[in-house]
Amino acid sequence: MGRLLPPPPWSPVGLCVALLLGLSWAEEGLGCPQGCTCERWEVACTGGGLDRVPSAIPLTTKVLVLANNSLASLPPMEMSYLNDLVYLDCSRNLLHMSFDFTFPRMVKLTYLDLSFNRILRITPRTFSQLQGLLLLNLSSNPTLVEIKAHAFDSNPLLRYLDLRACGLTSVGADTFRQLHNLHSLGLAENPWSCDCSLLEFCNWMKKAHVQYPDPERTLCQKPDNVRGLQVLEGASRIHYTCFVHLELGDFAVMALIAFCIFFGGTLAAWLVGISAVIYYHPVPKVNDESEDEDWPPKPSHDPAAEPASGSAMAKRVRTVNQRHVWMVLLLGICWRAEGGGCPEACVCQYLSVNCTDKQLEDFPAPIPLDTRQLVLARNRLSYLPSVELNFLSDLIYLDCSGNALGEDLDFAFVSIIKLVYLDLSFNNLTQVTFSTFSQLSSLVVLKLSDNPGLVEIEKDSFANNTWLRHLDVSRCRLTFLDTSTVRDLPNLRSLAVSGNPWFCNCSFMGLSSWVKESGVTIPDPDNVTCYGPAFMHGLRMLAEAQEQLHFRCHIHLDDRDYLFLGLVGFCIFSAGTVLAWLLGVCAVIYEVLTATGEDEEEEEEEAA
Repeated sequence: MGRLLPPPPWSPVGLCVALLLGLSWAEEGLGCPQGCTCERWEVACTGGGLDRVPSAIPLTTKVLVLANNSLASLPPMEMSYLNDLVYLDCSRNLLHMSFDFTFPRMVKLTYLDLSFNRILRITPRTFSQLQGLLLLNLSSNPTLVEIKAHAFDSNPLLRYLDLRACGLTSVGADTFRQLHNLHSLGLAENPWSCDCSLLEFCNWMKKAHVQYPDPERTLCQKPDNVRGLQVLEGASRIHYTCFVHLELGDFAVMALIAFCIFFGGTLAAWLVGISAVIYYHPVPKVNDESEDEDWPPKPSHDPAAEPASGSAMAKRVRTVNQRHVWMVLLLGICWRAEGGGCPEACVCQYLSVNCTDKQLEDFPAPIPLDTRQLVLARNRLSYLPSVELNFLSDLIYLDCSGNALGEDLDFAFVSIIKLVYLDLSFNNLTQVTFSTFSQLSSLVVLKLSDNPGLVEIEKDSFANNTWLRHLDVSRCRLTFLDTSTVRDLPNLRSLAVSGNPWFCNCSFMGLSSWVKESGVTIPDPDNVTCYGPAFMHGLRMLAEAQEQLHFRCHIHLDDRDYLFLGLVGFCIFSAGTVLAWLLGVCAVIYEVLTATGEDEEEEEEEAA
């Protein structure tokens, strides 16, 4: 029997062998740790009795569950390799974390569960590299007795923070002051010490727009006179003992100060009367700017590549060398690693997924991770899942028009920082806040039109969208738009605001003046009209309305006004003079009476 030779790499059999080797290699590189369960981008190692983090976790893991084990620490080096990690559950372990422990930089991590552990303290270093964190669960850590001031300053997006059933007795207001997006803060079942040091934090609790789950279990443990009371109620009880209280002498000093202020106010009122007569409000000057620059820029022309010569093409067809084998290997690895399937009922092309008019009620899955264009128009979507959407870090074009997207889109677009085009028209949006689009720093086109429930766009809602060029908020229910909302967009070229019930009062004059001065294009200007007040109804914002507002909102004084202001000033001056004379007379009488009494006493002493 002859010797068995392997097939040459350029033969069909060789190509199949290379493909199988590539798939097996990819399977090895993205293997599943022993004792864990792996599914797509999720690795679950729950209840495996692990005393250390598995070392063979695939680098493309998005969800990692290490709950119900015996982990005492998290190795920073191994964890730092998981750059795509979004969800990490380390609950019910033995984690304690040293004083200088710092989580490794995982920029996409949005959910972190460290409940039921043995954590001792939280410092500003602990979560300083997790800037994208949205939900942090630290509950049921009975050894957690201290949270340093400014511990969460590096987590500005944090929305849900759970500190229930820990060992906290006090916490400073500076700990949470920078968390402007905080929505829920769990504080129940802690042994709170309701003394004077907790008053500042209680004042912050009253002013902050934050929800506190289980307030009936957020109770004071010390001191004894407030034991069992809710924290806010206990703080009210000790308020009297923590602040300085005035005595009779203090009130006398305050009365003297008030007396001096009264005389100062009289003089100031007289000066204001004179100044009001002289003062005249200048008429704002409107300057037209030059023509807008052309947009979009004309694409550069790339000459067509020269076709290969006939002989070279024939040679390429005839010659199959070993490079084809490597190509098949790489294709097998990429196909295995990316798992690029197409969602059911959708049409997928190169870097594009189209799910238009498919009556979808849930976000389709799986969507290839390298998708650049995603069209979900005319479906029944009522929400956008932030975790699944943020997997698409290369997304550039997103069309969600004609759906039922509702109130809260905050933090739905956290990691898709390359997004350029976003269409949310024909939905049920009710408001736009700073958190809605704050992470979309590359956004150029934003369509919010035909949202009949959209009644508010908060100030600075587009502060981070400095590349925005086309903004459409037409046919909504907006009655007011703060000028600073659009004035700080240096690249804005088109602002569609028609079909809204604008309330054209004096505060609206700034927006109409800015539109004329900035040179921004207003599509369909004839339909940008005032709905209220009644005397402004139907007037065009950029023409008749601005003239009316200018006349009504600026001060125009006639002869009667000047006469009235002069009379007021004279009365104030006279009242001040008379009052000063009366005070002088009283002082003289007092001195005379005092001197007479002293003389009588001296005479009586001499007579005696």
